[in-house]
Amino acid sequence: MENRDFHVRVGAVDRSKAAAVAVKRIVVFSGWDWIADTSPVPRDEVPAGDFALMQLASPAKARTVPLASWEPQVGFPLRALGWGRTSNDATTGSMTLQQLDTRVVPADRCGADGAITAHDICTNEHQPGKGDCNGDSGGPVIGKARGRVYQFGIISCGGSELCGVTPDVATGVAYYKPWADAVTSGKIRSDLPLTAAQGGAIPHPRIPITTTAPVTLRDNVGVLPIAAPAQPRDDAVAFAAA
Repeated sequence: MENRDFHVRVGAVDRSKAAAVAVKRIVVFSGWDWIADTSPVPRDEVPAGDFALMQLASPAKARTVPLASWEPQVGFPLRALGWGRTSNDATTGSMTLQQLDTRVVPADRCGADGAITAHDICTNEHQPGKGDCNGDSGGPVIGKARGRVYQFGIISCGGSELCGVTPDVATGVAYYKPWADAVTSGKIRSDLPLTAAQGGAIPHPRIPITTTAPVTLRDNVGVLPIAAPAQPRDDAVAFAAA
């Protein structure tokens, strides 16, 4: 982390053709714990807080997708996007944006194989060999609701070292949206050093990596009904991790 440059590529599904926009700073969610406590399955009731914001050095010239204010119910269709590995044998990520159409499944499906916490989303394609993979982490999980595409989650982790074997866990964005809105609007101080629980301060020479004061977020986030339009369409190709 200390010596790396960070940037966001915008505007193309081929990352070699997407414009690179430099990252100006990174703000980590105040409740994130570098090594979260373990708890019995199916779900840790303390949110892991695997959520951070990146401020760009210049505006990105692309249409954005809003963060959802509701959590999707079991059975809700979602689409995960990323440039991660396309097989367990691959040594590098894909140059072309990959997509995986999947659905929300009960949290205990993820808790049985790994760690899932409150306000995380457990997804599973129900087809062997398909799933998120290394390098997809941080990618969006989107879905269509009320006639518009929203981001419902952020790819976080899986329950196995192998991709496409177990269901996948995404950080649900609805719970963290009020914190994100407060940071981007300047309503909360966001220049505090990372705490010991977050791994301690990171003295990056060019990019401040900071956090905010602890916040209390509303726990009863709205739930989006299962009945929803079909998956959004785009030019990304099908993603199969086998």
